[in-house]
Amino acid sequence: MYFYLSIYLSIYPFISICLQVANHTLNVTVLGVNDMSPTFNNSIYQFYMKEDRPNGTLLGKVIATDKDKNPSESIKYSILGSRDFNIDASSGVIRTARTFKISEPTSFTFVTVTVIVEAFNQVNPKEWNSINITITFKDINNNVPRFQKSQYKTHIFENSTVGSTILK
Repeated sequence: MYFYLSIYLSIYPFISICLQVANHTLNVTVLGVNDMSPTFNNSIYQFYMKEDRPNGTLLGKVIATDKDKNPSESIKYSILGSRDFNIDASSGVIRTARTFKISEPTSFTFVTVTVIVEAFNQVNPKEWNSINITITFKDINNNVPRFQKSQYKTHIFENSTVGSTILK
């Protein structure tokens, strides 16, 4: 924000006589105070991905804005407490930092993790905000079914009905 200020200076040794007059215009720039934390554009961020995707797979993007941001400032992003994901500090793009595998046979078809993302401006004092993002990994059918024994033996009655259990 810019203002123009005009200053007039006069020297009067006597009330009726003006000896000198000066006039100067100053440009005054009013800088905003960094008192607003960045805010994320969404209140919830959820990303979905199938397991077994390669390192560096794109998950999604977070976006934050700063109401008192000057054009020369920019918001930076970081992930707190996790080495499993990377975030581009300038763009907010999140990628995997490793391959995720749901290795144990389980009745769950999804595994969900929560990661904290921080957005901060680069002014002193630094203002920041954080948000939890949820990443859900879908289990893919990559385990071949296996029998516990190599051979099974049982007896069946000839009058057994169709659909009867013959071995457990």
